[in-house]
Amino acid sequence: MKCTKCSKDFPPSFKFWETRWMERGLKGKACWCKECTQAKDRARYKTPNRWAQTSIANKIKSGLHVVDIDPKYIEEIWPKDNMCPLLNRELVFGTRKHHEMSPTIDRKSPELGYTKGNVVIVSHLANRIMSNATIEDVQLVGKNMHKVR
Repeated sequence: MKCTKCSKDFPPSFKFWETRWMERGLKGKACWCKECTQAKDRARYKTPNRWAQTSIANKIKSGLHVVDIDPKYIEEIWPKDNMCPLLNRELVFGTRKHHEMSPTIDRKSPELGYTKGNVVIVSHLANRIMSNATIEDVQLVGKNMHKVR
């Protein structure tokens, strides 16, 4: 098959195309290769503002928490070096699914919801590590990690 954007050949059995993208291409619609799709996603979500619009909308739609933040506020608190403040690794945009370094909005105090002053931007991996742990739990795991590796 050929990518309808860059005309590059790609094997139809390639894992990336065993999804709805392959089906769309076979129906005569646009069928892009993995590189073209990723480039489009990176361009679409390359600013914190654009990423925040989607993330905030998902939190509002869930209806589980108070949401009192907007994309402009996310740009204000965004790490200036584009690095996760907890893991010191670069945040990654436009992967269509959660990459371990995808940015996430995390609550400092869960009971207060997504309100100004109560949220930080961290990577998906850091957010998962902290999800149900206290500071002491995370420190203890870090201290004892060498025992199980």
